[in-house]
Amino acid sequence: MKNGNSEVYLSLYGVHFVNNGSVYMSAAERNQLWFEDLLRSMPSEALFDKIKPLLLSIINDKIRKYDEMFIRGEETIVEHVPVHTTPASCRYVLLLQLHPLSPSTSASPDLSQTIFHKTLTSFRIPLLSASLFTYSPDCKVSSISQDVKGIQLIKYYSKAVSYAIMACLVTVVQIYLVRMQIKYNSSALGLSRVSYWTIAVQAIMDGYLCLLHITTGILIESVFFPLASAAFFSFVLVSLFEMRYLLAIWHVQKSEVVSVRSGVGIVTQRGTTSAPHGRMHSSPLPSANDSKSELGGICAKCYVGLLVGVFIIIRSASFSDLFQDIVAILLVLSMFSFWVPQILRNVIRNTRRGLNLYYVVGMSFTRLVMPLYFLACPKNVLGREPSPLIYVIMSYVGAQVLILIAQECFGPRFFVPAKYLPPTHDYHPILDEMLAAGRCCAICMTAVDVSERKSRNEHMVTPCCHVFHTGCLEQWMKIKLECPICRSHLPIS
Repeated sequence: MKNGNSEVYLSLYGVHFVNNGSVYMSAAERNQLWFEDLLRSMPSEALFDKIKPLLLSIINDKIRKYDEMFIRGEETIVEHVPVHTTPASCRYVLLLQLHPLSPSTSASPDLSQTIFHKTLTSFRIPLLSASLFTYSPDCKVSSISQDVKGIQLIKYYSKAVSYAIMACLVTVVQIYLVRMQIKYNSSALGLSRVSYWTIAVQAIMDGYLCLLHITTGILIESVFFPLASAAFFSFVLVSLFEMRYLLAIWHVQKSEVVSVRSGVGIVTQRGTTSAPHGRMHSSPLPSANDSKSELGGICAKCYVGLLVGVFIIIRSASFSDLFQDIVAILLVLSMFSFWVPQILRNVIRNTRRGLNLYYVVGMSFTRLVMPLYFLACPKNVLGREPSPLIYVIMSYVGAQVLILIAQECFGPRFFVPAKYLPPTHDYHPILDEMLAAGRCCAICMTAVDVSERKSRNEHMVTPCCHVFHTGCLEQWMKIKLECPICRSHLPIS
């Protein structure tokens, strides 16, 4: 029971008389059930004598269970209640009367086949409708509800199975999209344009879904196999595709950090040149053991991020509802900012075509399926009411997609003022013929003509001041982002 920010946790216990659809229940806080209240609520002595042996057998089973726990030296399990909730000082008795179905529905043979034999039919089980009377004998409180809606347990399980099938289909589509993206940018040049954190955030999201599905399946045994299937597909997406794609991106982009620390000079588009300081070291080729250790390190970082998020969610459950809502909104917005790192990388590196637009649009739609189901569908499996937060999430993700598409059409820096743009290396500077005379392309081993009659776009100068033919160096950079002569990192611009 909830009133504002204070909550009272009650455990219900009762009996259901199938013949007339009556349900008699008693409620108390923390599993402290008053069976005498349930017995006193019986309208006749015949019903009193009918349920008395049933309640006595249940009480004896509980006593035997606690005796066995005491012999084994175990403590009794007390239901966890958040610290901000108010203890219940009132006992409650609930009287529920189910409304009868229409004669045509109750006489249908499909109803019994669906409910009792659990066969797959096109018959739709109607919602339960009932009247509820609640009163407290010691606190003198009562309430009446004339139209209480609910669903039968078998229909709830069917809804959970439908959700699991939807989650499996969404994950299969995401696997296809990730494979498409891997094929689109499999070269070193393509991987250097992809943001590491864009893929990492999505991997963490899929890890959360995998953990959520498998945990729910363990707690609810009736839907274990459908939810375990959804968890399996999420695990395949994370472990076999996203993690290995992250490793490939890490292999290519880790040399960027080395080049920054070594102080490699660049020639900017304004014509200024900063010379490199210190000796430039060549990056060693990674071995098989290095690849395994780096993959383990990437997995460890994602798992740590996953556990930190779970810890924050668990800790926030012990605070007020307002604090829980703030934490939930911040976590959701941070998770759905997965295109922001790619937008920033396009601006900083002055690159585009890092992500396949089909991958961007398709992944955005599939990522929005879950929040649309839980925040917009009024008949979702959690029973949540539609929330306006879904419009914020959809607008936020849609704005990111529009910016990525605009960067492909108008350039990666079209929305940033020129004075705030970081400098980029100019691979086609104007060279002095006397200084560049006799230069030889180390890739094709022929001379590089830098005379005025030749366009400067026909030659490229690396940050380490080595000159190559444009076609030769562009083909080389599709395989390696290292200078063919000194092995220093080659920036993308």
